Amino acid sequence: MKSTIARASSGSVRPVHRDWREMRRLRVLALFRKQWPQIKIAEALGITKGYVSQLVKRFRDVPEAEQADTLRIENHAGRKARITPEQTRAILSLVDGGAEAFGFPGNAWTLKKLCQTIQQELDVTVGKSWLSALLHQRGYSCQKPETRAVERNDFAAAGFKGGGWAALKRGH
Repeated sequence: MKSTIARASSGSVRPVHRDWREMRRLRVLALFRKQWPQIKIAEALGITKGYVSQLVKRFRDVPEAEQADTLRIENHAGRKARITPEQTRAILSLVDGGAEAFGFPGNAWTLKKLCQTIQQELDVTVGKSWLSALLHQRGYSCQKPETRAVERNDFAAAGFKGGGWAALKRGH
């Protein structure tokens, strides 16, 4: 994490730190430079002697001008994304094209169908949870499709609703 520069009331320039852990580390360095014993530094800052020892060990072999930089906290944003913004746009255009355009019956996507289509069309493997989060973030909603039996006979069902139970029983 980089620190910004602010002007102190005395006119000198001092760094403004955004992280309390970094401030504590730099305070350990300052007290160690004043030749405080490690146990006293630990007691004064409310930390363990082992932690002070680790910090001292980290900056002891470094030139004095670079010691503070060794104690700075660097925020890592995590693993680099495997999906580029262009691929994300291509995925969203696949979704907008509809499932029927890729040979699926009905115009509803499932995550499984969409993952398979993305793999075939873009040669990119994506997980269902990532894809679900992306679609939700872009305003798409998950809906459970209505399931209908393939064997359904609407004509027979209409007759049954009209009191056709007796006609369905054998022997009547």
